Amino acid sequence: MFDVGTEPDDELIQHLKECPECRAYYGRCSKAVNLLRPKHVPSAQERKKKIRNFCLSMKLRRAVRYFSYAAVVGIVCIVGMGIYGAVQTKAKAAAIVGAFDSAIEAVSSAEGFSAVLMVRTLPDENFSYISVDAPFVEHSVKVANTSENRVWRIDKEGGRHVVCDGKAQYLWFDNSIKAFVSDKNTNTLEIFYAVVNMKNLMEYEKAEVEHLPGSCYTIEKNDTVLVLTIDAVQEHYEHPVLNFRKSLGEFHNIREYVFSTDSGRLLSLKYWVEVDGSRILVLESRDFCYSSDLHVQDIVAIPRSEHIWIDLRRDLHINSERLMMLRNETPENAAQRILSAVFSGDMENVREAMFLYEPALMNYLRDYEFVRCKKVIYPGGLHDRAFVVTDVRTPQGVNTELVLSIRKDIAGGCWIVDGGL
Repeated sequence: MFDVGTEPDDELIQHLKECPECRAYYGRCSKAVNLLRPKHVPSAQERKKKIRNFCLSMKLRRAVRYFSYAAVVGIVCIVGMGIYGAVQTKAKAAAIVGAFDSAIEAVSSAEGFSAVLMVRTLPDENFSYISVDAPFVEHSVKVANTSENRVWRIDKEGGRHVVCDGKAQYLWFDNSIKAFVSDKNTNTLEIFYAVVNMKNLMEYEKAEVEHLPGSCYTIEKNDTVLVLTIDAVQEHYEHPVLNFRKSLGEFHNIREYVFSTDSGRLLSLKYWVEVDGSRILVLESRDFCYSSDLHVQDIVAIPRSEHIWIDLRRDLHINSERLMMLRNETPENAAQRILSAVFSGDMENVREAMFLYEPALMNYLRDYEFVRCKKVIYPGGLHDRAFVVTDVRTPQGVNTELVLSIRKDIAGGCWIVDGGL
């Protein structure tokens, strides 16, 4: 009766209908068998599907555990990298500041140093001018620290010389009879003052690391030198060498300083600017030398008998009423007055305003016409110095821009054309 795959005998079926005892026994056996028999026997395809689903669920659980572990590890790595990066950045900043500190100490303690600078400028320009279009001009620098004073000298190829003997500054030109004396604190060298006062330049660079974010620093070091490269963003700061009008403060620049690993002394410097995607070298040094052999008398040697010396620390002998008027001029008014005198050939007023120049300057500006002042720039924020940007018209009727450099930090306190002082 309970064999699978067989049909019960007809006689047995008939007997169960007629015999109550056998029918009762069969009923009890049938219940027992049904309790043991599965309610559903899956097909082979169903069994495969269940096995596959089970495996997938196991993989999913393993994947969840894996990604959970990975997320924890990732968070730990990110936090770790952040801490490591912060430590590395702090360590790099400390190394950079340390390099500048060593350079400051070295140049402060040295009895003297000398160097040669090659700068893109013009030999007959004053010291506020660097241009990517100009050729390289040599500048010889000598500095000596004495027990009483700090003396220095810079000789520019083309015949411009400035000397400070600790009491006054002296400016003269090889091709001019005129020479000038000014106070020792006058910024005769303008942007080049940072070179003869290397300590100030190093202090500026150190302050930028600590307080002026935005530049990118790279350090390379070996047994002899440490090379520090500064990649400075455009218009990020007012650099003491690169920030003047007609100079390069408005450009993205790269500055390289090389220090001695042993002594910490600055050994060389290079400055580049990027113009229209091109990197152009505008300043580089050579022959940096720290020595006690520099003789003070050689540094302060001045050709007194070869020039007529004009002392700018005294009055300029201008009529008092006129001097009062000139003192109250704005830079714009002064620029218009001076340029109009030059263009018209007014020799008297030209000599008054341009006594630092030779009158020959008028030869190529004669018959120009003043149009308007466009703006005034105060280099370094000093209001006794100004660059006045003007529009002028050439004799051919073409408008062009002319930048006039003027100053009033002289005894008379009136605006004059800046010829290097």
